Amino acid sequence: MKKLFLSAAAVTLLFASCKKDDDGGSSLNRKDQLMTGKWKITAATVTSTISGVSTTQDIFGLTDECNKDDLSIFKSDMHLITDAGAVKCNSNDPQQEDAGTWALTDNDTKLAITESGSTESSNIDQLDGSTLKISNTETMTQGGFTVTNKSSITFTHVN
Repeated sequence: MKKLFLSAAAVTLLFASCKKDDDGGSSLNRKDQLMTGKWKITAATVTSTISGVSTTQDIFGLTDECNKDDLSIFKSDMHLITDAGAVKCNSNDPQQEDAGTWALTDNDTKLAITESGSTESSNIDQLDGSTLKISNTETMTQGGFTVTNKSSITFTHVN
């Protein structure tokens, strides 16, 4: 789980503007929606665009099977807990561990995760009772070409 967050961080250095999506009719605010239940990553992609030509890489498909069932738990004390799920990569690994802290920023349109003193802030593209989608966008110039990388992670709510 932490590797996926760090992968998104490595791809993204400059963040794009975001929009606040409809909450799917939920009466819970965004903080309460995150803290209700557990969240499992079900998709992760990086889309690179160079001179108007885009390619998308399925990062989740490259993830070890033992990490695909990991869960994220957003606690009310603002700690982020990772749960190894049913399949652990190493049987000696703890079932749960503190993965850092979390916060909603910019009028609840961004999710900031701090781990080991490093903070990654992601746009919240969707948050409702069943789905959390976050993304980051980086634009840079390399060799006279403009390159834009957008990383996206989709979480599905589990009880």
